Amino acid sequence: MIYFLAITVSIITLTVSYSYSGLGIILELLILILIASTITLTFLGIAVFIRHIRKKQLADRSLLMQIWKNFGNRNGMKLAVLLSLGMFLLVGPFNVWGNPGKAMVVITGGGFALAFFHRSIEMQVLEQNLRRIITGKELELPDRISDSTKEDLVSLAELHKQVEASLMTSINSERTKTELITNISHDLKTPLTSIINYADILQQPDLTEEEDKRFKDVLRRNAERMKVLINDLVFATKTNTGNLEIITSELELNELVLQCYSLVDREYAKKDLELVYESSHDAIIIESDGDHLSRLVENLFNNSAKYALNGTRVYVDSTFEDNKATVSIKNISEHALNISVEELMERFVRGDKSRHTEGSGLGLYIAGNLAELLGGKLLLSIDGDLFTAKLVLPAKSGENEPEPKDDSETPKKSNDSTDQKEL
Repeated sequence: MIYFLAITVSIITLTVSYSYSGLGIILELLILILIASTITLTFLGIAVFIRHIRKKQLADRSLLMQIWKNFGNRNGMKLAVLLSLGMFLLVGPFNVWGNPGKAMVVITGGGFALAFFHRSIEMQVLEQNLRRIITGKELELPDRISDSTKEDLVSLAELHKQVEASLMTSINSERTKTELITNISHDLKTPLTSIINYADILQQPDLTEEEDKRFKDVLRRNAERMKVLINDLVFATKTNTGNLEIITSELELNELVLQCYSLVDREYAKKDLELVYESSHDAIIIESDGDHLSRLVENLFNNSAKYALNGTRVYVDSTFEDNKATVSIKNISEHALNISVEELMERFVRGDKSRHTEGSGLGLYIAGNLAELLGGKLLLSIDGDLFTAKLVLPAKSGENEPEPKDDSETPKKSNDSTDQKEL
């Protein structure tokens, strides 16, 4: 736009000079003053441009750079170059004073030439930065390109990052599908093989009534196991995609935790596990989805029931602080925790790599996804044989802050220095 404005000003000057020759002396004086200033700015711009070409940087406090920043930068420099060209043609050796048509053609052509030259520079910078975007390098945006070009490059870089992230998501999704087929095939193979074998045995005519009943019980248990695996897989997929309806209501956290424990107390009894439950408050009120939160906490209890050492205690603490409710479950592992916290966060992974326990390996994965969907987070930590799962949820403020229990009743905080990993 600045080029065409400069051309218009030059054409008007030529027209006025041609029509009113009596003003020639005044116009010539103005032209000389304008030439002096514009030529100075022109050579200043050339000096700075040459420095850029040679990859040399001017000191910020140098006189040349200070003049350039204050008088010659960007559009002002372009206008100065065009006016200098126009005035030079008027009084210079070309002497187009008396031929405005010729002057208009020359000035217009010069303006377009300058515009093309400037655009070629921007295209070169654009091409270089496109290569940098593709290779993941930082942009280099010199002052000689326009602000709009800079904005376009920044937007393009952001778009490239989004496309790259989307591509990585697709790649991970394909990898997950492969893992899904491999792991589910392995987990379903055992109960399915057992069902087929016992179905063949049940077809034998000489089975006693006791054998018939025992084999049918085995069939039922394996069918139930397959059902659990499939249900976990479907639910894990829903939590991963966020395709779950969240219906919140006011809940009392202590009551919910104890109700979830009642669903797994038989599993605790089988391994002679003792639950030690303490809470910092008599009532901790939260706003959450009761069904999904119950499944989350139940998964954490099931995890401790599977992997806790026989005859040990499982410590469960519920606390309220800074408008956040926390449920922490700690247990001593029965098997060596030869696995990292990062691996535990993956799907189809179990705490014992030798697969001593049954299950889909989706329990902690589902719990982590549910925690995020409910606006919270799940933190896991391993300290030797001590495994800790800590659920942090937003809690209602103000009305739900009952007086804390006495110090003798309040559980002591652990000085565990191990790092925690968010799931």
